[in-house]
Amino acid sequence: MSLFGEFAGIEKERLKKYEYSSGGDMLGGSYSQSVQEYNEDSAIVTIMQRKWHGADDVIKEYLVDKEILNELKAVFVKYRMKNWDNKKFTNMFIADGASSSHYFKFETKIVSFSSQHYPEKYASKLKELNEVWDKYWENATLLPGLRIDDTVTKDDWELPYDLNNGKIVLSVYSYSYYQKCLCYRLANGTKETKKAEFVIRLYRDGESTPIYERSSEVTAEIDANSTKKGSIELEEPLTGGKYRLEAVGYTTEFEIQ
Repeated sequence: MSLFGEFAGIEKERLKKYEYSSGGDMLGGSYSQSVQEYNEDSAIVTIMQRKWHGADDVIKEYLVDKEILNELKAVFVKYRMKNWDNKKFTNMFIADGASSSHYFKFETKIVSFSSQHYPEKYASKLKELNEVWDKYWENATLLPGLRIDDTVTKDDWELPYDLNNGKIVLSVYSYSYYQKCLCYRLANGTKETKKAEFVIRLYRDGESTPIYERSSEVTAEIDANSTKKGSIELEEPLTGGKYRLEAVGYTTEFEIQ
């Protein structure tokens, strides 16, 4: 708990980012929602969810009115949450139980705390943060994101790739509009290590000129029965539409919507 020194004057600073996250259960699932400054009028909300430890993260991003950060800060100040930094809220411990965390980033200071259980006198105050979220969520604008066909069911917890199918499969598994980052994976379902020239190209559907291209003299290696991940940092966010990715001799198509 911090009283005066470390967080003195934090009430006068601008709240730049707030994040709520939960995870740590026996299935390895996780969830987070964050909001941070984006431009003069808007803040960007990022929702990231993973159903279980073998699943890919699903990312959705939205624009909301920037005033949300001021209202979240007002709740923080109202309940003097600066004194909750690294606080131990309870002696309760649940093996394989999930915990939830809160993270506040100001201009020069960061306050964060986490617990598997928040006693009612704290939970009732945290509830007001949710009420702020709900208020701004009504007018949120969804940003372009990766289209993912959800094939996982409660009775079908399968990996999103096959390491014993005798093939090498390239796929795009994650995209962030805000970070302008596209993540891909090569899954080697053969019993041989594959080597190939390291060349990556990204095209819009139907076009022959790449919007992104990168190469290296270093040979790419994909170990037998394993995966290899990589990412592309773009100059501009992708707009809605279909795309084709070529990576180390393999090709896949995906859609941004």
